[in-house]
Amino acid sequence: MKKFNFLLTILVVLTFPTISLAGPWKIIVNTNIESAKKAYLVSVISPGFEKMLDSADLEKGSCTFSRSNDDIQLHIFRIVVDAGTFKPIFFAANGDQVMLEYVSENVTKLSGNKAAAYYAMYQDIQQREASDQHAVMSEIRQIGIDSAQLKVLNTISKNKLAASANEKIKLVQSIDDPVLSAYLAYEEVFASKTENIELYQKYHDALGSKAQQNLWAKYVQDVVQNFEAYQLLRQSKIIKPDQLKAKYESLPEAQKKSGFGQDLARELAAMK
Repeated sequence: MKKFNFLLTILVVLTFPTISLAGPWKIIVNTNIESAKKAYLVSVISPGFEKMLDSADLEKGSCTFSRSNDDIQLHIFRIVVDAGTFKPIFFAANGDQVMLEYVSENVTKLSGNKAAAYYAMYQDIQQREASDQHAVMSEIRQIGIDSAQLKVLNTISKNKLAASANEKIKLVQSIDDPVLSAYLAYEEVFASKTENIELYQKYHDALGSKAQQNLWAKYVQDVVQNFEAYQLLRQSKIIKPDQLKAKYESLPEAQKKSGFGQDLARELAAMK
């Protein structure tokens, strides 16, 4: 019996080496803001659900957080400084050593693990996209809305956005971590300024089979499957109550039962 227990102990250690041996992850936060007093560690658990885990006093703008995740997966967190609205994100698995450095008040640089490197690529594409759109809008303001060049510039803008989206889709496809790839697909849908079901489907299809089972990917799939309800919910604040009610009532029954449809029903009930 003792021999059996000994062998079982060895089997457990060999089967779960990462959790037992990797140790906690650690992040060093450097705000470069000497007046900052406190930093908060927030866990990003699921779409719309975050939980504060810890806080730390900032010494000359810096602090450290260290925790152990309850599994071997990558987890998603935010750092909040004082009562600021800027909440930079980072990703950590057990054993990771991560650094988050504030380049400016609203820009951070993440480094230290593979997820940080991928996220830096993603941010680089986002920054180039924003720069391209800013350049096009500057030209439009200069030429005026009646110019014949306006149509050309709008076409250029759409083409640049499409090229940027393709870059992001390829990046999502190349990421081997199911949590990170699914989260980036979710972030693209959640932060999108326009509703584009074909693009959302492409992000979902870019994910591997394991990533598609992740809760972030399921949100993307939910958006695609209940697109009309999702689209109406996003527009609900700018639509007159009677028009909103009419559009809600015209939704397919399955979409009314979706999470987006239920949110719409609650908004309509609150308007009475």
